[in-house]
Amino acid sequence: MDLITRFGTCLDKNYKLLVLLALSIQVVSTFILVFTYQLTWDRGLWYSIVAKMPEEIPYLTTDSFIHGGNDYPIFLTYYLLMLKPFSWNFESFSIALGLTQVIASAVIFYYTTKLLVHFKLSKYRLIGLAAAPVYTLLAVVRFDLIPAALTVAALYYLLKSRVSLSALLAAIGFCFKLFPIVLLAAAFRRHKFKKYLLVFTLSVIIIYLPALLTHPITILTAFQPAAPRPESFFGLLGLLGLSVPYYSIINYSLMGFLLAIVIIKKSRKPLNITICLIITLLVTSTIFSPQWTVWILPLLLIAGFNPVVVLAYDWITIIEFPFVWMSVFSLTNGFDYSMFAISNPLVLLFVILNFARYALLYYFYAKSL
Repeated sequence: MDLITRFGTCLDKNYKLLVLLALSIQVVSTFILVFTYQLTWDRGLWYSIVAKMPEEIPYLTTDSFIHGGNDYPIFLTYYLLMLKPFSWNFESFSIALGLTQVIASAVIFYYTTKLLVHFKLSKYRLIGLAAAPVYTLLAVVRFDLIPAALTVAALYYLLKSRVSLSALLAAIGFCFKLFPIVLLAAAFRRHKFKKYLLVFTLSVIIIYLPALLTHPITILTAFQPAAPRPESFFGLLGLLGLSVPYYSIINYSLMGFLLAIVIIKKSRKPLNITICLIITLLVTSTIFSPQWTVWILPLLLIAGFNPVVVLAYDWITIIEFPFVWMSVFSLTNGFDYSMFAISNPLVLLFVILNFARYALLYYFYAKSL
């Protein structure tokens, strides 16, 4: 038995310790980021929203657009309302947010383990989550771990034919972030799809009901496309001096092409369909946020991808943002295209890392078909 095999066997037997260590590191990371005041961008926005509650609540008390609130579906508002009692100051709010993300991370580990057992894969694959920097550096200051946990749990219950529970979890996840809607496609060729669709739709309507009854005009704000950012594919082309006319048409055509391939393949595997559709959203988005990695990481490990390759994707993403991104941002005065010089080593590294990230996403997509 070689060293790597013995290491894998050891991890497989002691996976609970691995998970406990990973969660402990996330807790420590939460406190470090809070009291060193690092990565405070979105937390600052959300705290400012919480500080104005209950007089001003996104979706519920005003038709006005509230930055940081209406950008996202309505369950973020409910989540912030739940954090309100713990928000005596910015630090306590940040700790509460971080610890709830650690709980969501524990849920991801739990259902990833159950899905590994379901697919008869070794639990040592959990190292692909435990050693992923996005979980310790970025995920605890964002809220993507919650819809990611709901997606993994919904997928598990879909595979176990617990249709109503899966649809409910998918609906709640969709009301946090839009990507869990792909589970509808994953359930399409499964037994009782009509029931799945009905439960999903009714759940979304009930979750949005307070806004529908008070300020329905605010509901569509979270569904509006954002302007391209430099780390998106067309943003990268722009930085390289390649002006692409009608990029929106090209982008939507690419989305249609990737979706068409999934439809033509007629896969009945919910896991593969979910991976392909989430990747389609990632590669055609006009923006890219590094914490989105948590949407896909557990699914790739469950699908049997090499944990080293999966970790490479996450490390490439996290090195590009925030580290290289922030350096290039300062160097080019906020990504001023006229100041962008490919000859600069940092700029070149930024471009290489981004294209490497896209290449790996297309690799995962192709292998999941």
